[in-house]
Amino acid sequence: MRLKDEDRKSIQDIRDIPLYSASGKQIRLSNVAKIGYRSGPRVIERQNQERLIKVEANIYRRSLGDVSKDVQQMLAKQAIPEEIKINLGSDIEEQAKSFRDLIMLFILGGVLVYMVMAAQFESLRDPFVVMFSVPFSFCGVAWGLFFTETSLNVISFLGLVMLSGVVVNNAIVLVDFINILRRRGIPLREAITRSGRSRLRPILMTTITTLLGMLPLAISPGGGLWVSA
Repeated sequence: MRLKDEDRKSIQDIRDIPLYSASGKQIRLSNVAKIGYRSGPRVIERQNQERLIKVEANIYRRSLGDVSKDVQQMLAKQAIPEEIKINLGSDIEEQAKSFRDLIMLFILGGVLVYMVMAAQFESLRDPFVVMFSVPFSFCGVAWGLFFTETSLNVISFLGLVMLSGVVVNNAIVLVDFINILRRRGIPLREAITRSGRSRLRPILMTTITTLLGMLPLAISPGGGLWVSA
């Protein structure tokens, strides 16, 4: 409800608004309320039926993860009342959601690859051995991010998923040739040694081909949207 324009031209008009008690007695609004000029929000936002106040800022030459940590450290030092809840949203919320989806993608991809290899090798042991090659890809990723001073962001995480596929492919080539030699009656240790020497060149060729194919994309100076961790 709002008064007409001619009834609210001044603050005194607001003070003189008549009110009626339960007994029918008329009093002025100024008798039961303090009326004055104060600053307030132009728009009141609510989320889940609760008042919401947004504090927004931009990031300049810093990763989103570092800024998020600084904000959380500063908030931890503040005495925040219990009735006030603080949530970090926008890009930070989208970043966390993207990483959750990528982790689920990584796990799901590993399960599907294991199932396909189990059908191919007709064994549960050989795919299990192949999957042990995936952790070694993390070592290369860690050193690569360290030397290039790149943070673990969504794009680099996608690269990690692709690299895991390359590592699994190389392991399949090696394990498959070991099984061939084993079926020929060659002892296990000798079969592993001969397979390593024989399959080193095709594995290197496959890896280098993938590396050279992805290199233009990696060193491209073009800009884009990225979210760092």
